[in-house]
Amino acid sequence: MSLLTTTFHAWSRLPTELKLEIISYLFLRLDHISYIARPVDEHRANGQGAYWWGPTLGRLVGTRNTELANLALETFYNANKFSVVLGGRGPGIARPKAFCAPWIRRLKVYVLWNGVGESLEEMLLDPVQGWRWLLRPKRALDAEVLGDKFSASEKSSIPDPVRNTQWQCDFTGLKYLELVLLGSLSNRSCLERAGEIGGLKQQLEQTEILLQANVVKVLFSLHIECEPWSPICACKQEIAVLEEMMVRSGERRQR
Repeated sequence: MSLLTTTFHAWSRLPTELKLEIISYLFLRLDHISYIARPVDEHRANGQGAYWWGPTLGRLVGTRNTELANLALETFYNANKFSVVLGGRGPGIARPKAFCAPWIRRLKVYVLWNGVGESLEEMLLDPVQGWRWLLRPKRALDAEVLGDKFSASEKSSIPDPVRNTQWQCDFTGLKYLELVLLGSLSNRSCLERAGEIGGLKQQLEQTEILLQANVVKVLFSLHIECEPWSPICACKQEIAVLEEMMVRSGERRQR
C-alpha cells in the first residue's frame, strides 16, 4: 500500500476558489524572491538566506495528484513577488528558470546601467550594461560602430542581442510588472545631464521589450540629487515610454 496521500477528504467536492483559499494558508508570503543562477527551485529571499519551495509545496507537488499540484503551484507563485537583476559583472542576469516563469504573476526587474551611450550599439553591446538584457533592437547592430571604446576581445565576445532578451518570452502570465532602473551619473544635478537622460527616449524608439503585464510601473534610481527649483523631472517622458512598451494592449500603466 502506498503511503503517499493523493487527496483530502471530500476535496473533489470543493469549488476551485475554495481549494485555492485553503492552500494559500500553507505558504509563506514574501515581498520578493530574488533568483540566483542555480537550480530551478532555489531562491534567495530578502537576505534571509537560501529559500526553496519548502516541504509544504514539495509534498503537495509530489502527491501525484495533478490538480492539487497545479493548484499548489498557482497559489505559491500568485502569493509571492519575484525579482530579476540585469547587468553588472559576472553572468549579467539572475532570473527564474523557464519552468517557473509562466506561473509568476508579480515581477520586479532591476536594471543596472551606467549611462545611455552615443549609439544603440554602445548601449546594448556593452557587456556590463543591463540594457542589453531588457531592450531588443529593431535593427541589426554593428560592433564596428564602437570604434576603440571596447577592446578587440570584448568585441569578439559580444553575444547575440536577440538571444539576450529571449528569456522574457517565458513570462507569459504577468499581471504586475515593476521596472527599477538603477543608474549612476558622474554629476549630481539631473539638469546637468538632462541631455543624456533625454537621449534614452531616442534609443527606446529603436527597441522593444518583450515583457508584458496588465499593470506596469517604472522607477528611476539615478543616485543624483535634483535641485529643489528644477522643473518637472526630465525622466518622466522616458518613464511613460517604457511603461507603454510593457503594458498589454487595453491595460493601464500604474499611476
